[in-house]
Amino acid sequence: MTFPIPQSLKKYYEKRAVFQAVNDLIKVLDGESVPKLSREEAKNYNQALLMAAQVRADFVDLLFRVYDETFGKAETVGEEYFESQRYTTSYIWGNGELGVSYYYGTEDEDMRSNELGVMQETNGKNNTICLWVARFSRREKSTSEPDDIPNSLGGWTIGYMQGKTWYPWYFRTESVDIVKFIENPVPTLDRFRREAIKMVKFLKNTPA
Repeated sequence: MTFPIPQSLKKYYEKRAVFQAVNDLIKVLDGESVPKLSREEAKNYNQALLMAAQVRADFVDLLFRVYDETFGKAETVGEEYFESQRYTTSYIWGNGELGVSYYYGTEDEDMRSNELGVMQETNGKNNTICLWVARFSRREKSTSEPDDIPNSLGGWTIGYMQGKTWYPWYFRTESVDIVKFIENPVPTLDRFRREAIKMVKFLKNTPA
């Protein structure tokens, strides 16, 4: 198995100066205002914006590819529904989060869904990546939090979303430092895939 990582992301995560510069540039990437610049500076600034846009596009693509290599290899339950108006490029970049919902049941039966996703988290200078799963019902919104993690879900824990009532809790895998992931993604993807398959089997056997 191969999982190529774009050079733009390697530079972004490995070099702190590049990381900060790209973050600053993306804030104005879609805006109409630019700093007061000379002609030469404006030319260089345009190229810097191009690099920032490339990093953002490669990051979004990375989350999609991680999803494809993990949950995408599992036999999901229900009909797939991707909320493209929610998971815009800007949202995925700003929140470090990608999710795909799978609806099952009927409205009369209180249609339910499992949302499966990939998430990058930032804590100061550290960036990590993990898988996550949230469970919903149309009537009750977020389902009840389990008392403990089933034995069949070794490798998964419970996480919490501060300030979010829609899914205040969710299942999550152990996170991995994203720099280490980029240096050698295959072992992490192999583990994530095994854990995704375990989780989807659990979801199939334990309706929300």
